[in-house]
Amino acid sequence: MGVTYKEIIDFLLSQKGWSASELARRLNKDPSVISQWRNGYRNPGRKALKEIASIFGVTMDDIEKARETGKIETSLPAFQCTGEVDNQEENNDKIMLAMLKEMEIKSPQQLNKFMKGYITSKADDKMLIKIIKLMTQEEGDKNRKD
Repeated sequence: MGVTYKEIIDFLLSQKGWSASELARRLNKDPSVISQWRNGYRNPGRKALKEIASIFGVTMDDIEKARETGKIETSLPAFQCTGEVDNQEENNDKIMLAMLKEMEIKSPQQLNKFMKGYITSKADDKMLIKIIKLMTQEEGDKNRKD
């Protein structure tokens, strides 16, 4: 089963640990354009897709393959990954938490400090709140086990 450009962009952003505003800056686009892509209101054009592919170290073929199969392969500077892009929120949440731990962000306070200045929309703000809840829940689960 394939995926949307929105899901591919979200996956690539999460793999790099970038915010939407960082992508907008690198593409020299208004942040509202990135927000429209990420919310599924618009799809990036061919030129923007080529720029996205270049920035994230993937090919246009990788993006089209992901659209068809739901899988994207990429080599990012921070780490190698073969990820599956899917609609399962729980899996995406686990990936996000694992990424934050790799970056040694292990508490809501550290996350807030890291994200300061990166929140660009209500959707980003909601995502941050969700991640903080997940981090808090995970810490509570860990404490109950101990």
